[in-house]
Amino acid sequence: MTHHKPTTGKLESPNSSMDEKRHRLEFASIIESLGVVYDRQITDEMLAVYFECLRDIPIWRLKAIAASHVACNRFWPTPSELRGVNPSADAVRAWDASNAALHIHGMYRHVDFEDPVVNATIRHLGGWPEFCTRDPKNETWTRKEFIQVYRSLASSGLTAEQAAPLPGLSEANQVERDGGRITSSKVVVRKIAAPKLINSEGGEDVWSHEKARIATD
Repeated sequence: MTHHKPTTGKLESPNSSMDEKRHRLEFASIIESLGVVYDRQITDEMLAVYFECLRDIPIWRLKAIAASHVACNRFWPTPSELRGVNPSADAVRAWDASNAALHIHGMYRHVDFEDPVVNATIRHLGGWPEFCTRDPKNETWTRKEFIQVYRSLASSGLTAEQAAPLPGLSEANQVERDGGRITSSKVVVRKIAAPKLINSEGGEDVWSHEKARIATD
């Protein structure tokens, strides 16, 4: 059976359509995984309601929120609870991940955190080399400032420039010279070591009709 989308008067680009399908499928996977953890049956109606309430949250962030909820809560999350995740807790984990990356990669390597808010926070504090060489005597103040900046940026949103990878000091980090311009390969640093949500056996059957419709539209 062929499904026809309603005419809205606004043309939609193929890339936009594919992004929407991918977003819906990834969103469904997160909610299904929560259903496995909390032994909750996920219906099409429930999934549709959660999607409408949370569709503006980036997938990378929703994954982190879901993992944080699983780690700290015994009960199934409502949409408002998924929206009301503790930003201070995220900021503390981001601080810990940033310091771990410092010790692993050092200030000479170019780093790109999976959580773009970390990139923006460190850039606001002076950049990656500056962050790596900060005075240990000011550690308490630096941590407090990092958490405050992270929370502010996470709630206000980022520009592409703010979220861009953080350059290190060394040109020796897998660089290529192209017409005099130096381009480095980035080091991807995972944001939070959190539980990974997975589907149980048969989990792919949940919302299968909607998945099939999205994939074939």
